[in-house]
Amino acid sequence: GTYIPLSTSGAEGHWLAFSRQLREKSVIVIIPVCSTPELKVSINLPEYFPGTYTNIFTGTKLNPKEINAVLPAELKTFPIAVFLSEDTYSEIVIE
Repeated sequence: GTYIPLSTSGAEGHWLAFSRQLREKSVIVIIPVCSTPELKVSINLPEYFPGTYTNIFTGTKLNPKEINAVLPAELKTFPIAVFLSEDTYSEIVIE
């Protein structure tokens, strides 16, 4: 699949964000790169991220346009976020 680095703002140097895409399936990953990251972070997604995504750790479903509104709360709950596109999430069973 294609690797797409995503830039962050609000807490530069505290977070690493990227996406992987293969056909219509994609994942958005946000991970801290320091031990006490600033939670006021947003990621800059390209326009072409369609559909609904689900955070595999919290179950939160969102539209990519909403990601920055919920990201601080998501990262406060668990400091890593992995959002899978709806097509990808429906194929994976996490126990």
